[in-house]
Amino acid sequence: MSPGSVPSATTQALLDAGAILAGEGGLASMTVDAVVNRAGTGKGTFYRHFPDQSSFLAALHETFLSGLRAVVADAASQRPPGPQRLQEILMAYLDGCLGQRGLKAFLAEARVVPNIEDRVELAQREFADLLAADLKAMAVRHPGTVARLTVAMAYETAIAEQASGRRERTLRNVLIALAIQAPRVGA
Repeated sequence: MSPGSVPSATTQALLDAGAILAGEGGLASMTVDAVVNRAGTGKGTFYRHFPDQSSFLAALHETFLSGLRAVVADAASQRPPGPQRLQEILMAYLDGCLGQRGLKAFLAEARVVPNIEDRVELAQREFADLLAADLKAMAVRHPGTVARLTVAMAYETAIAEQASGRRERTLRNVLIALAIQAPRVGA
């Protein structure tokens, strides 16, 4: 499945099964047998849609990323760069993470999965570049560095929220405060 393409009904059923399994038991539970059993298909069907398990995991991860990108892009389009947009982007990201089944497994485990670790790093760089525009508009010193650290804090907040299954208001408030109160140029 190529990024941006619309999956067939069978491909979507396999991806949905993978998301459920990831939510129940992490990436370790994501065997081809478990996925096809959950989706109600056979191994041959799986391999017609995905050449191997790694390709399946990459497609599932891309599904998660696509959903997050859409939510974040929508939040970013609502305001000009600055503190309000920064806050809305971070909240959209966290809400988007919290609303996706099985994402915890990818947040916590994806860095060690072949074909996914590079995508995780690219997505984090894209997110940091977006936040850097807000930080630059706020005259924050070293906006790229602050953006990278903010992304790391948002990532950790998302993991904590996945673990609790709810918004962690204190973590969110501190995340926003740290990003918005970063040292300014000339300060």
